[in-house]
Amino acid sequence: MSSLEIVGLRAIEYVTALNALRKSKYALLERMALYDKGFNGGRRVTRDNPLYENLEAFCFYEFRDKYKARSEANNAKRRLMRAVLKHESGVA
Repeated sequence: MSSLEIVGLRAIEYVTALNALRKSKYALLERMALYDKGFNGGRRVTRDNPLYENLEAFCFYEFRDKYKARSEANNAKRRLMRAVLKHESGVA
């Protein structure tokens, strides 16, 4: 496989990772809205509300997926940049 093909594959990998990150962000917002309405009688969740701790735990697990997606996107970006540099320097 040529270095230019590797750059192309890394670019596709990066775009895919970014899309996964974007989807995880919107999915998180949707799930938080559902959580707020479904588990709190439609009231806002605040620190005074007994559900606050549960929401905090919920957010921790949901954000964990988002940070994982962000990390994967960053790793894909690094691999893309390495592939581009190798291609430009003719090392691959």
